[in-house]
Amino acid sequence: MISVLARAAALVEQLAAAGAGGLALREAAARAGLPPATATRLLHDLCILGWADQQGQRGRYRLGPRLEALVNRQPYHGRLVAAATPVLARLAGRQRYRCVLAVLRENRRIVLIEHHGSETAKLQERDDLYGSASGRMLVAQLGWRDRQRLVAAIGLPQAGQWREASDWPGLHTACATARRQGWIINDPAGPFIGIGLPVPDAEGGIAALGVAVEKARWRPAVVASACRAAATISRRLGARWIGRPHGHRTRHAQRS
Repeated sequence: MISVLARAAALVEQLAAAGAGGLALREAAARAGLPPATATRLLHDLCILGWADQQGQRGRYRLGPRLEALVNRQPYHGRLVAAATPVLARLAGRQRYRCVLAVLRENRRIVLIEHHGSETAKLQERDDLYGSASGRMLVAQLGWRDRQRLVAAIGLPQAGQWREASDWPGLHTACATARRQGWIINDPAGPFIGIGLPVPDAEGGIAALGVAVEKARWRPAVVASACRAAATISRRLGARWIGRPHGHRTRHAQRS
């Protein structure tokens, strides 16, 4: 056990030293003095535990969200958080919306920032992937194979989570619609309606902006404000927003 912990610690130390750019598998193994096969097994376990993180299926490794939250050495998705924080704070403060910024990791939604009026929270792991608007947008942005892996791991949405996507054809259609229109709306039984929009994560992937408002205050302007916020975050990162400008024809907008 000591030997295994020592090897895992060596890998974590090398990932910390590498910084936000991370290390390729063989590079991490060489720096830690480990065989590639051993490093592969350990890094897989470290990623599951949240102590390490991998960019994509074959990407580079870096420190994970749980470790970074403990040491506060290099913020998880630091560029994205820095670009989005003032945008979310302004949107939450002026409009009194609930705003979150989230990424998908190991089949779970990681909330990087959450703003609700003057209250702010950071780096929380949530299990409401299907039930939240930002979580649904993260699922919608997955490729076919990655979505298959997700469903194999956690199953299809259950009753009350995402009624349009309770089977595989429904999930595929809902995801395609979300990508085409540039946002996805979550209308649960509770008092809030949420909208999720894609934003770049500054690392070649996609994050999601979530905006929630009381049902009594829902207006078409909510979608327009959320689109402007997503476009502003993208622009602050030097990227083009992959969503669509306001011009929606959703059931909620028509009803409002």
